[in-house]
Amino acid sequence: MSLPIQHLYPTLIVADTVGGTTVGTTETQFLAELPVVKGSVQVGDYWDCTAWVDCPSTNSTDTLTLKAYIGPTTAIKTGLLICDMTAIDVANNASIMLRFQIACVAAGVGSTATFAGGGTSFADAVTNVSKTRAVAIGTDAQLSTIENMAIGISATWSVSSASNSARLRCFHGIKYSARPSL
Repeated sequence: MSLPIQHLYPTLIVADTVGGTTVGTTETQFLAELPVVKGSVQVGDYWDCTAWVDCPSTNSTDTLTLKAYIGPTTAIKTGLLICDMTAIDVANNASIMLRFQIACVAAGVGSTATFAGGGTSFADAVTNVSKTRAVAIGTDAQLSTIENMAIGISATWSVSSASNSARLRCFHGIKYSARPSL
């Protein structure tokens, strides 16, 4: 018996860019999100997500931190930090691929579920390829299953510069539903 899967694609917005002096060193979420519909989560559900960020321009040796979260649609960054790709060394035209997984590992108290996750980033900084591994920070987190949630990506530059630009080019997730009970 095969498990049901669901492909999740957000609407990507051409102007989904994080950078410049207006954002500076503030953590800023990209606009695209993968939906997690209320009432649709059960123990054993698993999400396999991929995001591609490119940096058309950068200021010298500035670094970029990318984070992935699952949380309420009203404030995703208040949910669970799935992975923290800290201080990725980027150069002009660098590409960064994030690959991360999230699992619903236990039923929580009341209408909550416990989630855990981790991920890896691959950065092509034009002259070299680097790999960073990150795991969920702290303990697993309980999130409400009776409100809509989403999976989102944020970016933070190490230095505020008009030259720094990071664009979310692709964001995709596959939800593997838990095996139905027999």
